[in-house]
Amino acid sequence: MGLLTDPGAGRGKLTQLLVTYHNKLCILLYVGGVAWFLILAHDNFNAGTYFSENALLPGLVKGEFDKEALAKTYQSELLDEAARYPDGVPYSWLLAKFRQINLDVYTHNFTLNYPLGLGTEYTGKNVYAILRAPRSSSTEALVLSVPYRPPTSVHPGTVPSIAIMLALAKFFRRQKYWAKDVIFLVTEHEQLGIQAWLEAYHKATSGRSGVLDHGDMMGRGGAIQAAINLELHAEKIMFILMLKYKGLNGQLPNLDLVTLVHRMCSKEGVRHTFKNRENGNYRDTFKEWLHSFKTLMAMVSTQATGVPNGNHGLFHRAFMFSLFAFSSAFFKNGKGNTALYFQIGRVLEGLFRSLNNLLERFHQSYFFYLLPATDRYISIGMYMPPLGLLCAGLVIKAFALWLKMQEDPTKRNDSDKEDSDMKSENSGSEKKGAGNFSLVPVGMTVLATHTLGIILLSSPQALSVVVSRIWYVNRYFNIPGIFYLDSKHAHSSIILPQI
Repeated sequence: MGLLTDPGAGRGKLTQLLVTYHNKLCILLYVGGVAWFLILAHDNFNAGTYFSENALLPGLVKGEFDKEALAKTYQSELLDEAARYPDGVPYSWLLAKFRQINLDVYTHNFTLNYPLGLGTEYTGKNVYAILRAPRSSSTEALVLSVPYRPPTSVHPGTVPSIAIMLALAKFFRRQKYWAKDVIFLVTEHEQLGIQAWLEAYHKATSGRSGVLDHGDMMGRGGAIQAAINLELHAEKIMFILMLKYKGLNGQLPNLDLVTLVHRMCSKEGVRHTFKNRENGNYRDTFKEWLHSFKTLMAMVSTQATGVPNGNHGLFHRAFMFSLFAFSSAFFKNGKGNTALYFQIGRVLEGLFRSLNNLLERFHQSYFFYLLPATDRYISIGMYMPPLGLLCAGLVIKAFALWLKMQEDPTKRNDSDKEDSDMKSENSGSEKKGAGNFSLVPVGMTVLATHTLGIILLSSPQALSVVVSRIWYVNRYFNIPGIFYLDSKHAHSSIILPQI
């Protein structure tokens, strides 16, 4: 405390050394932190994934899904319906199919009041069906969601996802072991539909008041424990890309849930990747480390944005991830083992049966982690020390500058004593003036930064009005808080600001 109250106290050799060599020390700490982080991608410095929640029991789940032919039938029928409604969702067909399975079927209407001065309303509708748990009183629920995208010449759409969803719904309907409700959700307008459905489900508004009218919901299930967002784009796929589970502001699902997906894919023989990258399995140690490091940096770079990279990102109250799959035609070589509806159905069946075994919410494993591979993880206790070294350099630099600012300007060194009193006073006053003047650019920089932030925060509404009056905008709007595509197009995506 003496050092904080009296700048002249506590000036020992250690303090002088810190002031003298603080630049070199900061560089050393920064390089050490970067080097430490680099070696975390090596297998000797990270750990293999494991299950902390033993109630999942993934090894005891025996796959019984046998509705592959039914899924193909649903797919062909839905393709015919999508051709009839190229710009909309075939609601009547979806409602009829869910009712034939004897599920509780509902529709959910929502409205977006465009908040940036254009005064336009956009409407949408979600379709969802609830399989009531025969062994409980609807206190908990699991969600399987699919965003509807009609097939186009550029994008294959999500018709296969809805086909496998309906086949799973019919298969699940025959089973008697469900202790949680299973909700099958088909959304319109991507994240907008998900957010509106969640707000209506929980009777809460998480964005700006009056922007998104989430509407009312006729039927509900239990508290959502986990959710899966399914996006398959072909009947025969080369990979299941379990690469999207980053939520809003970089939130991640429990590591047990991530491990469960990879284990079930391995059990059913389905090739799975993370960040579009499979495990390296190189014999060369350096190549293996480099492959893991690239995967690690891919995860870090996406988390740094803070924006969810899929519909799963808005399920921040539950634990959700996305399963993405593309046909082999989307890859350069087009070769490799393919997975069919049969294998995909077995994987999803195993996931839901394992989640059905949960006795409580995910809490035992990690929520803060990095993944260098599908079966390796870096916990928060392993990547925080290098982060601490990186931050230590900033603290030491600031402390050294503070000590320099507290030095007495009238203090003279040995060379000053040889000069006259007048010269020493003039040099002291110049040093004092120079020291005070050096703070002016810093203050101006801080003021300019805050001013620019205020301008950028208040500019979207004014810019949208000006742009709309100059020319008609019929394409993507890239505006803070909202990412919107014209309502005539099928692939709309809106993320409302969270408060």
